[in-house]
Amino acid sequence: MVYGILNIMVNYPLSKKEDSEIAYTIPDLPFGISLNIKKSANAWWMEQYKVQKLFAAFSITATIPEACSYAGITIKQYKYFVELYPEVTEIRKGLKLGPGMKAKMTIMRAIDNGDMKVAMWYLEKRCPDEFGTPAQRDRARKKEEVERIQIETEENNLCIKRAMNAFNEEMRKCLTEKSE
Repeated sequence: MVYGILNIMVNYPLSKKEDSEIAYTIPDLPFGISLNIKKSANAWWMEQYKVQKLFAAFSITATIPEACSYAGITIKQYKYFVELYPEVTEIRKGLKLGPGMKAKMTIMRAIDNGDMKVAMWYLEKRCPDEFGTPAQRDRARKKEEVERIQIETEENNLCIKRAMNAFNEEMRKCLTEKSE
């Protein structure tokens, strides 16, 4: 499920628990997480709309300070909330994936519907060495060349290191023999 601001703000099926330590539950969050909010006398998260606003902000890729400001809480309050509910970190990360996933789905839908402009744009971005502009192909070739040189350099460095180790070992043997 992709989480959007309307899903978070309007369609949150919050379930209240009357006979337990749990004040309410936010089900169906990213990665299959359901967040059980425990009862508390005066915690900011007892005002459910603040948690909803916090998650809504994360679902549009807001930073932690931005989300806190939108929810009407301080960063210190957010950090304490995360201490008590560490799964909020995973929820935040999952919510931030939503817009990218929606964009990818939109692109794939356009391609499925035969939109050749979107298909070409996609190929230019994903396969620049094959379908990109001459400048993109050139950048892709240069990137491949840099990677090849890096691999060769690493291999050469290993050979040099082995040779130096062998040389040092031979020098130790010679010095040991001369001192005896």
